Amino acid sequence: MGTNYYVYGIAEKVRNGKHGKHFGKRSAGWDFALHVYPDEGIKRLEDWLILLSDENAEVRDDSGRKIKLKKLLRIILMGEGCALARSSDVSEYEVFNLFTERVHPKPDSDYCYAVFPSYFCRNGDFG
Repeated sequence: MGTNYYVYGIAEKVRNGKHGKHFGKRSAGWDFALHVYPDEGIKRLEDWLILLSDENAEVRDDSGRKIKLKKLLRIILMGEGCALARSSDVSEYEVFNLFTERVHPKPDSDYCYAVFPSYFCRNGDFG
């Protein structure tokens, strides 16, 4: 169980899904999973920040609550509101991040597009 985040108000710049453009997901014990769209030029957090600088852009969680950019960055970069993991709980497909005390997928897995110090990028299905 986790919290999904969606971006609204950027339809003219990128393809939006029915719930807005999926931005990413926060799950307990995991680094933030940033959804990237390489075929649309969204390959890292900085690309999202350019889109979010548009005055019409807004971020909402899957409950519909509006999230301010400052809070969103605290969630992504500092893990605000997310439980820590125990290194003993890490599977063979995961890596324990000593910096954040959370886990992320191994960088060479199909699940992971790129890994940064406090978040990882994922393209494709978030299921």
